[in-house]
Amino acid sequence: PAKLMATLVVRVPSGSKIGDHTRFIGLEWVSDPDAHVARLVSTDGADHVIFDRNWFHPPDGMEMNKGIGMIKDNGFIALINSYLSGFQCVSRTGTCTDSSAVGGGNGEVTVSTLKIYNNFLEAAGENILFGGVESETNPTDIEIRRNHLFKPLIWREGEPGYTARNPPIVKNLFELKSGIRVLFEANLLENCWGGFTQTGFAILLTPK
Repeated sequence: PAKLMATLVVRVPSGSKIGDHTRFIGLEWVSDPDAHVARLVSTDGADHVIFDRNWFHPPDGMEMNKGIGMIKDNGFIALINSYLSGFQCVSRTGTCTDSSAVGGGNGEVTVSTLKIYNNFLEAAGENILFGGVESETNPTDIEIRRNHLFKPLIWREGEPGYTARNPPIVKNLFELKSGIRVLFEANLLENCWGGFTQTGFAILLTPK
């Protein structure tokens, strides 16, 4: 099938910064292969933003830490009906050590009122991760419903189709290190394995 989506090419290493009161519909987000982008989109400092039927992915299987970073000082952010694929960090020879499709919730200003609904989310590290570093606040009021959290088996050594010299660093599907009032309901979690720095759980709750 033909790809009919308009494409936004991110060239800033820290990701594209999003303004307030914006709805992105039917866009493809990808980075410039020569820009060494760590995160496609940052919602830091923004509020009332909706990503609807968007496709986020690194270029040509390259490494990337995160698709959408909801790190600090943002609220009323929605990711709905979208497709995030290919986020990974390669073991031993890679340039990063952890990857996730979406997450954040760190810093001094609260991240609150987040909606992650009806998306395909593919990442090697954690498909969704909130918390994980020193922070003065907890992410608050997060709705995560009817998503497909997936890791392809071609990222696992010994599986049919595996061709990488070094495998991606795989950890967990959904990891919550901090959060207040989180609804995690009716999600499909598929494929997870250990062998790196963690056991590899479908759901990992570690208050920190």
